[in-house]
Amino acid sequence: MIWYWLRRELLALAALLLCVPPARGETIHFDSCERGKLPPGWLELNVDRGYPANWQVLADLSAPSGMQVLAKMTVQPASSRLPKAIREGPSFQDGSIGVQMKPMGSLADEVAGLVWRYRDEDDFYFLSADTTTGQVSVYRTQEGRRVSLGTVTAGNVLRSEGPGSGGWNRLRVEFRGSHIAVQVNGAKLLDLEDSTPGWPGQAGVWAGGPALAAFDDFEARAEDRSAASANGVQP
Repeated sequence: MIWYWLRRELLALAALLLCVPPARGETIHFDSCERGKLPPGWLELNVDRGYPANWQVLADLSAPSGMQVLAKMTVQPASSRLPKAIREGPSFQDGSIGVQMKPMGSLADEVAGLVWRYRDEDDFYFLSADTTTGQVSVYRTQEGRRVSLGTVTAGNVLRSEGPGSGGWNRLRVEFRGSHIAVQVNGAKLLDLEDSTPGWPGQAGVWAGGPALAAFDDFEARAEDRSAASANGVQP
């Protein structure tokens, strides 16, 4: 009986560790996370207390890896505040983040993306990928004021859900100081210079209020600023 209990606890601990890898450089596949719940180590930030975003892990046979994804499951009213799922952990100012994203609904507003340098609801950066219009944009929100840093029409690069593609899009953002570079499905779409070097913050994903979206293979890599300085790179 004791061995059975110990084995069960060890298996549960192993699953948790697989679901929550080290925060400085990580890839999360969500396959060992409990279905129907927000993964441990993540924060759900709602657009409105009356309309929870209901972020949870669910089964998806089309997932790029494994059979589980993180998804925003509830349609919310459109708002300037973005429904987010933020990965808890050490803040970092420079680095890269990436994720596989798939729109799940059939509404006109199918927009989702990545969040980085998240400090609070008034200070963060985000990447917006609209699979309906094909537009990819980067924004900085600072002291509650949103500023567009760049927009491009991705044409056939962004995939909506359809035969063959599964609707999955690989989003990636690299950021160091004022420089921001965006790739979608391997294509470099934006190379931007901001007017500020940004600030340390956390990273995560978001989906527009009316939108439903699934995410898989979330990656976060913090750049070692001291190593960059040693190599002659300005942090």
